[in-house]
Amino acid sequence: MLSAIGCEVGVAGSGPEALAQLRGRLPHLVFMDIRMPGMDGKETARRIWEEFGRERIKIVALSASAFDQQRQEYLACGFDGFIGKPFRMEEIHACLRDLLKVEFEYTEATEPAAVGSAPPLQPGEIVLPAGVLARLGEAARRCSATRLEACFAELEQDGDASRKVATHLRWLVQAGDLEAVARFVKEVRHE
Repeated sequence: MLSAIGCEVGVAGSGPEALAQLRGRLPHLVFMDIRMPGMDGKETARRIWEEFGRERIKIVALSASAFDQQRQEYLACGFDGFIGKPFRMEEIHACLRDLLKVEFEYTEATEPAAVGSAPPLQPGEIVLPAGVLARLGEAARRCSATRLEACFAELEQDGDASRKVATHLRWLVQAGDLEAVARFVKEVRHE
């Protein structure tokens, strides 16, 4: 989602991996998942601040625990912001705008299908393998662009109809509309 709006993105699967990546290239902003294997997000953030200083990098906490008490706890720990899961692209834009002073120009989007002669896809008329459909739904609920992309790659190997579905859903992800992906997937029939 961030790459689609022109951001350079690095991904780390654990706290130690994040620290190693930061030593090679220090970004302006880190979206830090609180729950990670090995070292949690709070400990990873503490080590980042120790090594690089609080002023050199902004860190936003990401957590499925979105109660106000947890939000206040993370902000009190020193995080520059907090986003609850599942998140929406508008929340990411707000963080970039508020913390990095980035400005966005919004235009009216048109789907690729609207540009060509093909009619828009009707999810109720589409049939996909149950396994792929389940993985798509789970990835959309978790807002996992990486898992969605893996599903799209699988769909692209399954013929023209599935390739059109992958193209349509990829466009929605790039537009930052994971809720539309989830709605679309719910309406698709399975084999």
